[in-house]
Amino acid sequence: MFARAGSRLGIKSLICSLIVSTVIGVLGTPASAALSPTRVEAETYTKAAGVVKQPTYVGFIDGYDWIRYDNVDLTNYTDLAVYASIVKANAKIDVMMDATDDGINISGGTKIAMMAGTTPDPNATTYSLRKLPLMFKASGKHTLYFRFLNNNGGTLPGIGNLDWFELSRTPSSEASLKQVTVGQQASLQPAFTPNSTAYTVVVYDDVPIVELTPQVTDTGFANISINGAQQVDGAPYPLPTAQASSAVVTVTAENGNQKVYTFTVERRQLLSTYYVSLQGTDAGDGSAQQPWKTLSYACDHVPTNRGVTIQLAEGTYEENTTCSLPSGVSIAGAGMTKTIIKPKVTHDMNGAAWNYDDAKFAIHVRDTANVSFHDFKLDGKIEETVRAHGGLFIKKGENLLIHDVEMDDFDFSGLWMTEISNAKLYNSVFLKKGFIGENTWNRTGNVMFGKLTDVDMHDLFVREDRGADGIATMEYGWRQQPYNQFPNQDWYIDLYRVKMYNLDVDVRQKGLWGNGQPGIAIELWGTDINDVEISHSIFSDNLSMAGKNSNGTQSVRIHHNQFLADPAGPNGYTYSTEIISPFAEIDHNYFHNGYYPIADFSSDTKEGIRVHHNVFDHNEGIDFLHFRGGLKNSQFTNNVVIIGDNLRDFDKGKLAFATLGKVSDGLVVKNNIFQNVGKITNQGTFIGHFNATDSLGSNNIIDNNLFDQWKEAGTNAVSKDPLISPDDFRFRFDSPAIGMGIEQINTEDIGLPIDFRWAELTGQPVDRIWLNQSAVQSDVPGLIDLKVGESLDLKVTGRNEDGYVIAIPQQSITYSVEGVIGSDPSVVNVDGSGKLQALDAGIVKVTAIVTLNGSTRKSAVYVTVRDLNPPVTTAQLTPDSAAGLNGWFVKPVNVVLSATDDAKRPPATTYSLDGMNWQPYTQPVPFTVDGDYTLHYRSIDMAGNTEAAKSLAIKLDQTKPTVTFSVYEGAVFHVDQIVQISCSATDVTSGIASSSCPSLNQPAYQLALGANTYTGTAVDQAGNAESSVLHYTIAVDFSSLLRLTQAFVTKEDVAVSLADKLQAAAVSQESGNPTARNNQLSAYQHLLSAQSGKALTSEKAAILQQYADVLKQ
Repeated sequence: MFARAGSRLGIKSLICSLIVSTVIGVLGTPASAALSPTRVEAETYTKAAGVVKQPTYVGFIDGYDWIRYDNVDLTNYTDLAVYASIVKANAKIDVMMDATDDGINISGGTKIAMMAGTTPDPNATTYSLRKLPLMFKASGKHTLYFRFLNNNGGTLPGIGNLDWFELSRTPSSEASLKQVTVGQQASLQPAFTPNSTAYTVVVYDDVPIVELTPQVTDTGFANISINGAQQVDGAPYPLPTAQASSAVVTVTAENGNQKVYTFTVERRQLLSTYYVSLQGTDAGDGSAQQPWKTLSYACDHVPTNRGVTIQLAEGTYEENTTCSLPSGVSIAGAGMTKTIIKPKVTHDMNGAAWNYDDAKFAIHVRDTANVSFHDFKLDGKIEETVRAHGGLFIKKGENLLIHDVEMDDFDFSGLWMTEISNAKLYNSVFLKKGFIGENTWNRTGNVMFGKLTDVDMHDLFVREDRGADGIATMEYGWRQQPYNQFPNQDWYIDLYRVKMYNLDVDVRQKGLWGNGQPGIAIELWGTDINDVEISHSIFSDNLSMAGKNSNGTQSVRIHHNQFLADPAGPNGYTYSTEIISPFAEIDHNYFHNGYYPIADFSSDTKEGIRVHHNVFDHNEGIDFLHFRGGLKNSQFTNNVVIIGDNLRDFDKGKLAFATLGKVSDGLVVKNNIFQNVGKITNQGTFIGHFNATDSLGSNNIIDNNLFDQWKEAGTNAVSKDPLISPDDFRFRFDSPAIGMGIEQINTEDIGLPIDFRWAELTGQPVDRIWLNQSAVQSDVPGLIDLKVGESLDLKVTGRNEDGYVIAIPQQSITYSVEGVIGSDPSVVNVDGSGKLQALDAGIVKVTAIVTLNGSTRKSAVYVTVRDLNPPVTTAQLTPDSAAGLNGWFVKPVNVVLSATDDAKRPPATTYSLDGMNWQPYTQPVPFTVDGDYTLHYRSIDMAGNTEAAKSLAIKLDQTKPTVTFSVYEGAVFHVDQIVQISCSATDVTSGIASSSCPSLNQPAYQLALGANTYTGTAVDQAGNAESSVLHYTIAVDFSSLLRLTQAFVTKEDVAVSLADKLQAAAVSQESGNPTARNNQLSAYQHLLSAQSGKALTSEKAAILQQYADVLKQ
């Protein structure tokens, strides 16, 4: 019976003191479909709050009471029966799995069943049995909480009693297959889904069988048969690969329901590229000659894991179904503007379809590698107010390239990728996407990702106009429902070695968070962040690094970025960077407008945060650094902080390092500039906290900071105008920051063209001006170094009385030039447009004078014009006619030296022939004697700039080469001798280039009697040529004719006879008797004629006859 005495508070106190620790017995795990119901008596609970334990039930139950049962085995159970009496019609029972409690309240967990109130029974004696289907199927042992609530909210006394509950199983009607694989030698087309029952098994290789492996959805309760024979679930079936072979797979559910699947073999030729064209037909084979017509058909018919590409021709493809892309398949188009894919699968924001539902993405693929997606556009706009679900979804991929793609107008998300390694995403555009559910945590971004390893994203243009995220991880809002999509809170979102750079991300519309919080440019919520780098990008909204770092190394570095919030637009309330992850570095960034440049809204103390070399320009929030949980071992150094009257709360304008009673320790705030350029002076405090219990601790350093119209703090503080340029933040030459050792940060260091959002001129007088150069020539603004002949454009900028940067009209500026340290002002010229030209060496002071709206302001720079370049000397050889070959000269030459210099006065030139002994150059240097010379020369100007010595080679050879013969001039050779003549050529200066001296080695009788000549020629390297002639004689006498006769005649007796006649003729010659001589020579000739062709050849006989005739004369 339901009865209660005393107040609610008294009962609660009593029950809390009577909590018991009783563990119910093991309920058991069924091994088959025969699963017995298991009843648990209510009074056997492990722990409870607010109830009263009775011998056979639990009573005195009020709203917000709960009962806990540990080690409840839920394996294979489908239903929960609850036997209870309920007094209140508006009461309910929530059954929560794996929640936690603190003894009074419970939190978290998963709701697996809910029992609404029954017909009320005022006496709580009528029990009813309610059978509830389990909303979430679980395996193993779990903790269950029965939580009693009021449907209308608030407390509800006297709900009723609980007697027992029972787990049972309703026979399943599930007769579907969960998965089917066909091995590596074949592919299943279309890709398998449980609801489709007809498939083609495409075989490309010459194999006799493929392994068809089906798995049922209801494991352990459904059975399977193939072609009428029972089959073990998950076991491979050998399917023959002959054309049209088939397998009929029948699945029988626990309750007898059946579902039949057919798998038919088709053999095809494997292509490397499959083509899709608007002129094609899906009846084709996908070849270039017979392309398919739709992408979805191609996705269903290309082979899996064969490294093939689907090539889309130019055109707009309106796809009624999505592309379930097989693994290992790439997609390429004809270009972002040429190939457009328009899916027509919409995003249903009601019911279970609110989840990411990858099957509704235009292209979706799981478990892929070594593929690329490029040169196409995914357009999600179906009608003016109707959008497609999503663009490209990839789960589990490695070695991926996604580039030159555009994804526009999707209702849910453009690109979603998770469990990705070694990938690059670049040169792509993402527009107008993102989803915000009823719970604003359930947002999406243009690009969604999780669990990335070694991934680069760069050169991306992202625009989000619905207040969702630009780029985001899958934060926990997407891990809440439906439960089978996100099994735990660490679902694939960790990042390792991810780089993002050259991004342009703009989230234009405010989000739906409280306090006007806008959407987020990059959201890394709930992520284990490891070695992530975000750089060289432009953001209109904040970065949320709301993750963790589990290994103590650098989590993220954010550097060389612009954060630009429009104070008049919807994004004016943005914070720039939310840092929850520890060990983060933020450097070389430009923060303009917006709340909280760097913030952490958690209550945890953050360690290892380094903020340095940033510019904070006119931020509007309460704090520049806002760390609610305080900081540990962190640094804020070498930053420039500029505020104006736009700061919303001057009394709270500060660096906030600790709130919520936290202590900041190990903090270094050093070498920073804090400048107030507004009309209200000495605003705010330097270090501040929200609560009186906050403190900075004792181990902190606040030192060497410069304050301008700001309350100073710390040691070695200086209160002065920092004299920094408002548009590039460089220090002027006389800035006190230089002497303090503060390192300057400027737009060149940031590496981006800064958009300063110039304020409109509203008639206000100019308050301050700065004169600086647009092309920086010196490390210190205000001091300009130029070389003679150089020029630059001077630029004048200023601030109005409100502290905003303004552009100065050119017509309001005049310039004056003064010489310094004896220099003439004419060393430079400045025209009315501010163009400065350096004309000669010297130092001048250039002053800009601005008269605007009734006020006059001046600012000056000092210009040093230097002759920094050494002279340039050139050498010329004259005359040109002296030139020979190969760089040699064949006539005397002169070297003329000429020097030029930036300065007006001519430099001095010297020369040397040995590189050591130098002499002044006054006139051309002559070279008249043959030889190989090197002339060294250089010049020095009046500024002492010495030219590096140059050299010139002068080679002079005026002499012809010499030809020498092997015999003397006029040499005589007799007819019985061998004539041997040769020659050689020499040249002592340039050397011989070529010569012609043919050797002569010939019997004298073969040459003409009398005078002969032999010629030899030579040319040297300089081109000098020589030709020489040798004269020699071929002679005959009685002795030489006798020797030649003996050599010619082959018969000894004939030779003796002929020799006798010649000897007799020789005696007659010597005695002076020509008649006897000639008669004897005739007898010689007569015998030659008789022996011609016998004792000697006729040719040789004729030669001897000729010589005998000569001797007769």
